Amino acid sequence: MSYPELSIVLPTINERENLEVLIPEIAEKFCPIIDNLEIIVVDDASTDGTLEFVETYPGEEITLRIISRIKSCSLGTLIASRTIPISLPLGSSPSLAGPSLCPTQ
Repeated sequence: MSYPELSIVLPTINERENLEVLIPEIAEKFCPIIDNLEIIVVDDASTDGTLEFVETYPGEEITLRIISRIKSCSLGTLIASRTIPISLPLGSSPSLAGPSLCPTQ
């Protein structure tokens, strides 16, 4: 297994329009100088098609991964609840959903 030479993490919420420009720009700038580029989109329950855009992005020049929290709640809520929202083994790219990610009052 080869590891990425560079990983770029993009936190998003309703950023589809920006990602449509940003991801190709990152690829254009970095691919000539980086052999193994990875972009990780961490999405916080976007409702504008961000998840769908990333899942169907046609670019083959980069490795594109997404981590998505389907149910939105604030980072402060997650920290206060001491819930660790995700633990990823290398090479995985799940979408997460479920009440355990966002505690109820």
